[in-house]
Amino acid sequence: MPHKVEVKEVPDLLVASTTRHASLATVGTEVQEGFVALTRVVGPVGYGEGMPGVRYHDVVDEWADGTIEVFVPVAAPFEPPHGIEVKTMPGGAVAFTIHRGPYDEIGPVYHELMAWIQEHGHEIAGPPSELYLNDPREAGLDQALTEIRVPIR
Repeated sequence: MPHKVEVKEVPDLLVASTTRHASLATVGTEVQEGFVALTRVVGPVGYGEGMPGVRYHDVVDEWADGTIEVFVPVAAPFEPPHGIEVKTMPGGAVAFTIHRGPYDEIGPVYHELMAWIQEHGHEIAGPPSELYLNDPREAGLDQALTEIRVPIR
C-alpha cells in the first residue's frame, strides 16, 4: 500500500542524544537502551516540545551496520553526563510520511519515500529520522505510528 508523502518545514529542535553503533539484528535493542539512558538524565530537566526519535547516520540493513542517534526533545540546555550530548538539531524542509504498524515492517516505506524524493526533483539534505508518535506498549505494535522524515532541498 503506497504511503502519502508530503513536504513540510520543521523547526530547530533542542535535544539530548546518544550515538550508538547498530546492525539490523541489534538496532531495536540499541534504540531501547538509548531511550532508557536519555530518560534517566532528561527527567529532571524536563522534556521539550516534539517527539522522541532516531536519526540514521548510516544505512542499517541486512548488508550494513551503522551509526544511529537516539534523541529526545529537552526543555532547556543542561550539562549532560558522558555519552550524552545536548544540541540543536537543525530544522528545514523535510519529505515525510507516516507508517502504521510494526517497526520491522518499515524498510519498504523508506524505499517509497526515497523514490518520491527523486521523482519530485528533490535532493536529500541530511540523514533520515524516525519520530515515534505513540507508545506501542499502550497502542499495540500493529498501531505503532512512526513519522519518517528525510531533509530535502
